[in-house]
Amino acid sequence: MTISKLTVAAEYLGRAIELYFRGDSYFSALHLAGAAQELLGKFVERTGADSAHTSLVKGAVRISKFLNEGGEPSTDKDIRDIVNHAKNRSKHMNAVGDDVVEFDARTQARAMLDLAISEFYYLYGNGAELELSDEIERYNLYQVERAPIE
Repeated sequence: MTISKLTVAAEYLGRAIELYFRGDSYFSALHLAGAAQELLGKFVERTGADSAHTSLVKGAVRISKFLNEGGEPSTDKDIRDIVNHAKNRSKHMNAVGDDVVEFDARTQARAMLDLAISEFYYLYGNGAELELSDEIERYNLYQVERAPIE
């Protein structure tokens, strides 16, 4: 059976959203959202645009030039390591004593969902064969309800 990786990414994203809202599986939501973001981001980059992840990294590198002593910007790798820290720390065991993670899984899952949703909407808006699922519409409503009112 042949399945488009867009379909795979959409399934990952839908399940990540379900788990996020269930409220008891934030690490799983983080990883599924990360997998969706990686696949969708590659499809975005195939169009010649920067993925949301790449845009975030590039912006942070530019800002770091003004924040770092001596005006030296951080490297892309440094910023990517920061952006992917939670996802990577919770799936890899690097050394003896690397037995715990220290971050808010809910917050990190939401941040990764936001990136994946951005990739999704870029592709959706540019004619990719993707459908708005109930999960994505629920997440959109959640974002609107949480948005600060000015």
